[in-house]
Amino acid sequence: LMGLRDFGYILRLRILSSNKVSWRSSFNIIMLWEFTSAITPSAVGGTSVAVFFINKEGIRLGKSTAVVLVTSFLDELFFILTFPLLVILIGSSNIFSPDQQQAIVPWYQNQFAIFALIGYALKVLYTIIVSYGLFVNPRGLKWLLLWIFKLPIIRKWR
Repeated sequence: LMGLRDFGYILRLRILSSNKVSWRSSFNIIMLWEFTSAITPSAVGGTSVAVFFINKEGIRLGKSTAVVLVTSFLDELFFILTFPLLVILIGSSNIFSPDQQQAIVPWYQNQFAIFALIGYALKVLYTIIVSYGLFVNPRGLKWLLLWIFKLPIIRKWR
């Protein structure tokens, strides 16, 4: 299954780069991307390094960044669409209850369900912001980020 997943990543990279990256280079980029994702903290992660790998293959820096952002967006979109489907198909009591005693607790009293819903809501919010910045108004997202980082509480880390 991992090979199938990696093939999907390679295919996605080829499509997003308009086939400017060869199959072999796509394979190398994905393997390096996965490796750096595995060994670096999530804040740095493979995503930030992937821009460099794609750029090294002759894709402009802006396009490389866009390719990485779109892949991140597609990953988030997959999660956003799959999570509710799994909850519906499997049932929330089977997912969020580690034992049968907790299965009778309502969802709003189940700490696992609350944690999952908060995480899901944050992912949805993040995906909305990224999609707005990617597809609707990139300059607006830039303005929002600049405004956020001008807040006094964040200024001390500038």
